Amino acid sequence: MSIVIYDDTVTPAAAELWWDLVRAGHQNVAILDGGFQLYADDGNRVLTVVTPLVPTAYVYSEVPAVAAVRAGQDYPALHLRTGPPQPSSGVFDWKRTVADGQLRTAAEIREYLKSTGIRFPRVYRVDGSDAEASFLVYLLRLLGYGGASYDPVSKVLMTDNPDLGIRASRTP
Repeated sequence: MSIVIYDDTVTPAAAELWWDLVRAGHQNVAILDGGFQLYADDGNRVLTVVTPLVPTAYVYSEVPAVAAVRAGQDYPALHLRTGPPQPSSGVFDWKRTVADGQLRTAAEIREYLKSTGIRFPRVYRVDGSDAEASFLVYLLRLLGYGGASYDPVSKVLMTDNPDLGIRASRTP
């Protein structure tokens, strides 16, 4: 079975789903470059098919308690900026995590984060765009921080301890 994912928003949702499916063992997964609207605008044939839903029973499993982020706290600032000439303390530049249009390796991304002084697990107050914060959350999840999240209302990014099982899997 082939799986094609698309996302017409400015979030890493399609990439996160792609990664989750590949990590779950699916072999033939792709992201539709440019999104569905571009695909349809290019004159490609589009069919509407309703897939029948099969009832499913989900098994309950314990979820570890997550500490709530307190509103109004003065968390350290995490500045999301592009283009500082050298890695700067507390500044994340997403362009330094890609090379030739592809993500750098996990080791290179970890080394870059280390050079900026950004440490995880931690809670940060984000100074920058929601899209850049979402991309950073995506990278952190790839690096094994499965509980990384960003709240665009409070502009807070938080992570938990890394899930070592995920880190040891197919992280680039």
